Amino acid sequence: MIILIDAGNTNVKLATVSNHGQITSVSHSEFYQNISDVKEVIYAAVATSSTLVEILASCKKHKIPTKKVTVTQSFKNIKCGYKVVENLGVDRWLAVIGARLSYQDEFLLIVDAGTAITLDVCSENHHLGGWIAPGLSLMQSSIVEKAPGVFIDSDINAEVFGTNTPSALFHGCVNSLAGMIERAQKSVVLVNDTDEKAAKIILTGGDASLINKYLALPSEVNKDLVFIGLKQFIE
Repeated sequence: MIILIDAGNTNVKLATVSNHGQITSVSHSEFYQNISDVKEVIYAAVATSSTLVEILASCKKHKIPTKKVTVTQSFKNIKCGYKVVENLGVDRWLAVIGARLSYQDEFLLIVDAGTAITLDVCSENHHLGGWIAPGLSLMQSSIVEKAPGVFIDSDINAEVFGTNTPSALFHGCVNSLAGMIERAQKSVVLVNDTDEKAAKIILTGGDASLINKYLALPSEVNKDLVFIGLKQFIE
C-alpha cells in the first residue's frame, strides 16, 4: 500500500492509490492501524505540523521509505510560471500537475479553496502564474476580529442579500471569492483576445463545492487534484 500525504496549512490529508490508480481517502487512525502494510509514503507539505512529524516518525520506526515532493522548474513537460520556483506553494504545483494531466482543455483555471484560496492558470503545458487571497473562513474571521459588532453564525440560509449580520458577512465573502474566479476567467479571455480561449474552471479544496454553487460560469469540482499530482511521483 502506498500512502499519499497532502499537508496543508490547516489539515493533513491522507490517501491510498490502488493498483488501477484509484485514489481513496484514508483517516489517520486507518493509517496507523494498517501501517505494517504501507510500502511507501509520498508527501508534500506547505507547512510543518506536529501531525506530519508524528507520521514521518512512525514511518522511520517501521522502516517505511518516504519521499518529499517539491516544486521544480518543470515536470512531464509542464513548465512552472514562477521565476523562483521555491516561492510557489507545492500544493499549487501539484494541483496544476493533477489538472493538466486530467483535462485536455487548452486553458485551465485551477482554484484551490482552502485556508487561502489560490488560483492558477495553465495555457497548454505552461503555468502562467496566479492569484492568492484569504479563504472563506479566514476572510470572515479577519473581519470579525477587527469589527466587534460583526459575528459569525453557522446557521446561514441561502440569500441574495443577507438579512442579518452573519448572513451578510458570509454572502459578502463567498460572493467576493466567486467574483474573483469570474474576473480571472475574463482576464484569460482578455489576454488571449478571443472568447474562444475561455479556460475550464476546476475547483479543489475544502470549500470547493460551496464556492462552486455561487459561480455564474461553468465549472467542475475535483477534490483529488493534489493527490493526482502526488500520484505522478510513484516510481
